[in-house]
Amino acid sequence: MKSKVLMCSGLFCSVFTGAFILNQYDGRSSAAIDEWELYLLEHHLSARMSEMESKDLPFGPREYIRIVNR
Repeated sequence: MKSKVLMCSGLFCSVFTGAFILNQYDGRSSAAIDEWELYLLEHHLSARMSEMESKDLPFGPREYIRIVNR
């Protein structure tokens, strides 16, 4: 009986601690998003992009495939 109590209390404490740690996590920093936007504005807003440059850009809205002129 003591082993069951110890096992259950250990599991409860580990789950409770894990939930507490996950609750403290703030997520990604917002600076990374701003840096990506500046990178796009400075380097990739040209009328005609090469194949390598096109691979760096994320897909736009409703863009399921990307056709690259060679």
